[in-house]
Amino acid sequence: MHLVLSLRPGGRGTTILDLCQCADRARFEPFVCCLEEQGRPDAELRGVRVVALGKKPGLDLTAVPRLARFMRREKVDLVHAHEGASLFYGALAGRLAGRPAVVNTYHRSRDVDTRTSLD
Repeated sequence: MHLVLSLRPGGRGTTILDLCQCADRARFEPFVCCLEEQGRPDAELRGVRVVALGKKPGLDLTAVPRLARFMRREKVDLVHAHEGASLFYGALAGRLAGRPAVVNTYHRSRDVDTRTSLD
């Protein structure tokens, strides 16, 4: 399960949909769980299942047990969290659901200056 706040149009959303499309469907059943809103009507057209959890804006701790129940019901084996907020909710819910692994991917914006200064 790929976990994001919202699958908004743009690079991150496209990358996540590409990851789902490229997965070996004989071995995996990848899908996207959006904590807040779906955000990408084209996802279903690309053959990717997207579920929206309906988390309230800001810190919504009621989303953690809902996500854990969802993970158990869907028999999720691995949570691939994209960005910090998704990792926060995914790690807590994964612990409650007894899911052993949560992976985090940080998607860098082109606007971020990644150069370091040695001064």
